Amino acid sequence: MTNEPRASSRESQRHRRRFLLFEGLILLAIWLSLSGYFDPFHVGLGVVTVAFVLWLNRPARAIEVDPERPTLDPLGGTAEAPIRFFRLLLYLPWLFWQMLMSGIYVAHLPLARRPRIAPLILRFRSHQPSYTAQVFLGNSITLTPGTLTLDIEGDELTVHAINEHSADALLAGSMARRVAALFGGAPEPLITDVRKIRLRSELRRR
Repeated sequence: MTNEPRASSRESQRHRRRFLLFEGLILLAIWLSLSGYFDPFHVGLGVVTVAFVLWLNRPARAIEVDPERPTLDPLGGTAEAPIRFFRLLLYLPWLFWQMLMSGIYVAHLPLARRPRIAPLILRFRSHQPSYTAQVFLGNSITLTPGTLTLDIEGDELTVHAINEHSADALLAGSMARRVAALFGGAPEPLITDVRKIRLRSELRRR
């Protein structure tokens, strides 16, 4: 019995080190892709910069996502649910592709003969396996042009969409399903209780 907490602690530390290494590699890849230089000086400068950023983010990693409300649904998920790194390797290219396609779509809107810009607010429940997954989904939504996560309260998300097309693309649930798969999956439907808000008076919570 006494060895179980130690084993759990060692596994948690290994998980944190793997995540730190993966985060560092991602940041370094972004640095190199943006700089366009691969000589020893620029690569070394990138390594130093990434190490400095990881050091700055140390306090944030020690903060619990939602210590007052760790469980969201009957699955019993908690804020500490581990991410599946191999699935993350598949998710990131898909997310970058969505960012690119959405960026092209949003950039095209002002140039269209009849711009379809009609902002609205979405409020819906996303039944993710953990609160960490919920925050991950919210950040993915924000990174995709045309949608912006305004608030996350428990399992309810409030999102701004530039028009009906962007709203419907989000509510189709592809992103929610992929994020849920990163954290072990969740039962369907992942998105329920959808409200499309177009008037200020409708912004009050139910």
